[in-house]
Order: sequence, then C-alpha cells, then structure tokens
Amino acid sequence: MIFSQKEIGSAVAIYAAVLRINVQDTPTKITLAPEGDLTGVWVCEFLNEWRVARRSLNDRVLCVDLTRVGRVDLAGQFLLALIRSNGAQLTGAGIVIRDLINTIADDWPVRTLKSAKES
Repeated sequence: MIFSQKEIGSAVAIYAAVLRINVQDTPTKITLAPEGDLTGVWVCEFLNEWRVARRSLNDRVLCVDLTRVGRVDLAGQFLLALIRSNGAQLTGAGIVIRDLINTIADDWPVRTLKSAKES
C-alpha cells in the first residue's frame, strides 16, 4: 500500500492509494477489471497482470473493463494503448474514461498478425 499526501488548503490529507485487479476467466474471454487509480507503481502491477492473462488466453478474447478506474496517468494511458494495440477490448463508463478509450482507439492502431510480421 502506498500512502500519498495531498494538500487541502492549510491541511494535509494522507490517503492510501490502492489498485485492485479483478480477473474474470470464462471459456470465451478473460476480463481484467481494475478498481482504483491506474497511476504510478500500479501501472507496473497492471502490466504484470496483463502479461499473465495474455499468456493464458488460448484463442480467447481479452477485455479490460475500466468502469471502476478513477484516474489514469500518462504511463497508464500508454499501457492501455499497448494492451489495445495487441487486440484487447477496452470498455468503461463515465465521460473521462470513455474519452480516453475513444482517444486510444483513434490514435493507436490494433496490430494484426500480418502487421506484426511486417514490422
């Protein structure tokens, strides 16, 4: 658990920053559903979880449900773009998260097997 300080007026609030990652594994897909902020060291934790899920796909679809994500820093945005460009489906709710998903979809192409071989 990481503790952060945030100044509020003249007071300082200390809060714990935690990312919980729920994994739903079904015969047709694996869904990663992070809860919390996809920022800082939690980006590395999510990267590790994605790598584990990716190795166990066996022709299943990988979905990332961002519905319960609060904030995403630049590293988190790049990770989500990487995950999507490798074929995962990003879903979520809320204006900020939907805008992030749309921006990633517009700016980062999905790699196909053919385009990966050409690189």
